Parts: sequence; C-alpha cells; structure tokens
Amino acid sequence: MKKNCKAVVTGGSGFVGSHLVEYLSTKTNFDTTCLVRKTSDTSFLETLPVKIKIVEFDNPETYEDIIKSSDYIFQLIGLTYGKKYSFFKYVNYEIEKNFFNLYLKHRSSINGYFFMSSLAVAGPKTQENETPTRTKNLNPISMYGKSKLLGEKIHWDYLNNSSLNINILRAPSIYGKRDKEMKQFFDLIKKGFSLILGMGKNEVTLIHVKDLVKFIFEKTVHDNESSISYIYDNNLYTQKKLAHISKKALNNKAITLYIPPFIAKFAALINEKISDDYIFNREKYREMRSNWGYLGNDFDKIDDKIQYDLYKGLKQIYE
Repeated sequence: MKKNCKAVVTGGSGFVGSHLVEYLSTKTNFDTTCLVRKTSDTSFLETLPVKIKIVEFDNPETYEDIIKSSDYIFQLIGLTYGKKYSFFKYVNYEIEKNFFNLYLKHRSSINGYFFMSSLAVAGPKTQENETPTRTKNLNPISMYGKSKLLGEKIHWDYLNNSSLNINILRAPSIYGKRDKEMKQFFDLIKKGFSLILGMGKNEVTLIHVKDLVKFIFEKTVHDNESSISYIYDNNLYTQKKLAHISKKALNNKAITLYIPPFIAKFAALINEKISDDYIFNREKYREMRSNWGYLGNDFDKIDDKIQYDLYKGLKQIYE
C-alpha cells in the first residue's frame, strides 16, 4: 500500500458513510475527500480531518479530476426511502453508473472500488429462495431493492477481471449512532414500549455500523479481489429475540406490545399520506412481515473480528 493513499467517499454525510469517513480518518496514511451536494449536512464531517468537496452528482465533470487522482473509491450514495421509483433509480442506478464509468476510465491508477448495496437486493427468504446467490435467483420486493439491483448489475460483467478490484456489499439491517431507521424501534424501548409485529417469529440478521465499515475497509483495501459479499454479526434474530435483547440493554421495564399486522399496515398507509420522511410505509411493512434470516456459507462471518454484539452495540448508541 502507498504511504499516502487518497480515498474518495460519496455519501459521507449519511449514516454509514459518516462512520466510514470517521474510520478512514484514523488511518494516518489515508487522505480522504468527501464528495457532497451543496444541500448536504456536513456538520459532522467538518469535525474530522478530511476534505469536503461540493459537486453535482449528475455532472461527472465536476468530480472526474478527484476520481482519477484517487487510490480508492467508496461509493455509498443511496436512497433508502422515498415515494417515486424514478428517484430511487436516479440515485441508486444513474449516479452509480456515472461513478463506475469514471472508475473504468481511470482504472489503471485506481487500486479499488467499493459499491454499497443491500440484502434487499436478494429479497426475503422463501422456500424458492432459501439461499441467495451472487447473481441469480434474486427477488427484491421494494423499490429500494430493485433499484440497488440495477446499480449492482453495472459491475457484474467486470467481477471476473483479475486486474480489477471491485467490491459490492449486501448489508443486512444496520444499527449504530446517527441511524434514523432502526433507532426508532430502540427509542421506543427506551421510552418504555417494545413493539412486536404479529407473533414476532420473522427473522433478521444485523450488523453494527462500526463492524460494517471496518469490513468495508478490509475488503476493499487489503483483500484486493473483486467480490459480492454478504455480512452479519454471526447471529440470527427473531423479532422477539431482538426485542428481548434490546430490553435488557436499554430498559428492562419496557412493556411488550404485540401489534396485529392489519393495524401496522394501516399505520403505514396513513404515514405515507401525512409524513414527509416516509421511513415507515407499506413497502417497509412488507419487509417487516418477511423472513430475512439468511445464514450459511454464502455469508461472510466476521467471527472473532466482531467488536459489537447486539447488547454491547445498543449500549454504545446511547452512551
């Protein structure tokens, strides 16, 4: 590795991106530049020893010089919730195409390229879809998952090229400080209410954001081999188990409430009508009602490299 490596991060003002930038800032041999829109909230990034460059993501000319002089590109821009598929496609596919084309154009001088994807690309676990593969039998059920799949497909033809280092990561549910989605569930437990949808039997896999960004760094910088990866914290959680551990970590006196699915679906519909954030909608309801408990050899276990189990990870959020 070069003594002074130049890293470019997109999505650095977001949840995962800000943690990756924070992690990169601890590497003394890395010089990191964050590409942001002029409307991005860069208040956290401004506390770190990194460069911030305002660009227009639909205009590659505004950032090509930075890309071609970089050693590693971490592309973490992603739209996770919204109302129109056209905007999902624009963010998760069109913008990614711009960055990846620049990587291909200047690949002789760039050591690695990372694209942040999601388990939503694989879709829920069903009898027909027991184990997701890298490029087949994928069944996304949300606009987010479908648009991320489009973004992924841009790279697939290049993954077997040994001269390239392209890494795609399909992350499960991610939690940690500065999260907006899962933290709503944890905040309710802190306030005394543990909500479980239906009987709480549906399964999920999780990863703490600090373990996630460390994996991203190691996979992109040190492995030097193209891949599509899955990751989780080595545990499988039913909704009931997730609520139980969360109560132990945050508020053992929280009252457990089982929410009938039809009420949750109605609440999602109402939230679509009255809320601007649109985090909880009917697509999110469908995902919550689905089984995401993938385990097995197709997933990358971190094993002893895990820093945060769920209990410790939840404690870290509120410390």
